[in-house]
Amino acid sequence: MASEELQWCIGLMNAAGRYLTAEQFGYKINASATTLRKKQKWILEQEDNVVYLKSHLGKYLSSDRKGVVSCSTETKGVEQQFCVTYCEKANGRWVFKSKQTGLCFGGTEDKLSCTEKEATERESWSVQLALHPQAHLKNVNRKRFAKLENESILCIETIPWGSDCLITFEWHDGNYALKSADEHYLHRDGSLVEVLSKDTMFALEVRSSGGYSGLAFKDYEGRFLTAVGKGTMLARNTTISKDELFVLKQSHPQGYFTHWNGKNVSIRQGMSLSANQDRTEEEETHQIEYDKSSSGWKFRAHNGQLWTAVSAGIEATGPDKVTKANLFDFEYLHDGFIALKCRMNDKYVSAKRTGSLSASAEKITDTEKFVFNIINRPMIIFRTDFGFMGCKTQMNSRIECNKASHETLHLESGKNGEYFIKGGVKERRYWTVAADKSINADGLEPYPFFFEFASQSKMYIRNADNAYIKCEQNGTICLKATKQNATQIEY
Repeated sequence: MASEELQWCIGLMNAAGRYLTAEQFGYKINASATTLRKKQKWILEQEDNVVYLKSHLGKYLSSDRKGVVSCSTETKGVEQQFCVTYCEKANGRWVFKSKQTGLCFGGTEDKLSCTEKEATERESWSVQLALHPQAHLKNVNRKRFAKLENESILCIETIPWGSDCLITFEWHDGNYALKSADEHYLHRDGSLVEVLSKDTMFALEVRSSGGYSGLAFKDYEGRFLTAVGKGTMLARNTTISKDELFVLKQSHPQGYFTHWNGKNVSIRQGMSLSANQDRTEEEETHQIEYDKSSSGWKFRAHNGQLWTAVSAGIEATGPDKVTKANLFDFEYLHDGFIALKCRMNDKYVSAKRTGSLSASAEKITDTEKFVFNIINRPMIIFRTDFGFMGCKTQMNSRIECNKASHETLHLESGKNGEYFIKGGVKERRYWTVAADKSINADGLEPYPFFFEFASQSKMYIRNADNAYIKCEQNGTICLKATKQNATQIEY
């Protein structure tokens, strides 16, 4: 993807294991934090051969001619420009040099400066993506998304449909491992293996080539992941071209809309949407997308077109341009069903006896009830503002919400809109609710949870009694909140 400016949200850790932090008081910066939270997140903006680092407060990291660093300006100029070099050992560490002076940025605690001509340990930074670890990976040159196929990862998908297109990025000691949908690691020779090793670790670099920008993944021999030939991902070349550049894309929920009558919404009969299928194949798969500008929802059918309300019903013919005809709202019902209201006429989507859908109902009855079953998250990772959700320790199954590293959970769907979550470090057990309303991964029998989509990649989680999950900064979780004070959980 051609771009004058490419942005990545990252965390920067020095050799002492401390993250670069932007404090709100006095806009001071330090390298003191041991975990990656909001204050440790930086937006890396890439322009030509320089980068800018913008804090969570919207201020840019700056270095004057004397090497004094600050983070108090909202404008970009020569003092905010840095050049990035990469450690030859492919250990994932970056060096930021002031474009103005050529001196390296580094230090510890609140003693940060830009004064060293040559980088030492103090001027080396490990870069961690501050994004959700599950995403789609797109090759810049092929303009295709990565997909698990034939025991390899191939960049072959125009639109990333299904769980096979989901990649999990695991951060280990400054490097990244890429895990496929079947929980195997990508080896540098292109194979998929079960065991993590140096052959499955890649140093992350931000690169440009021919006016294109993106991420590059380098193995310990200095070879970059590419996707040439049939699109198989493997480490091959020691130089960068568009073939070695990738971009990350958020993964939208995909699944089946099942009507109250038990039939799945489909485009099998053409462009018109109808709830008349028992099958669960491509024609019955739909993607839900949040539109930030309107706070509404778009539904994309497998043909790539948006659901659009027309006089005759609802058709999968809409372009990407947002209109009221292709914007909908979710209304969550106590029994686990949902209703869909069209923005065009403020009427509910209803299914006729033939199954044909139309935005024509003034109120909710059985014919306006649906459930949505997510199919592209058989493995799911939950993250809050305080950290990841997972077991407290290997021996303690209580779920906490401030974990520094993610735990991959397994998701099962029921017939009436409910989901069952499996977690645990040594042995996978179902999430259950204790008497004190805490959550533990210790159940032999499934406990039903319900998901309510809140915004892009965020949801509320509740039980059948309409008690919602609330997370606290100290890591505790309880299932006794109302929706008004519940936590939005990133997935």
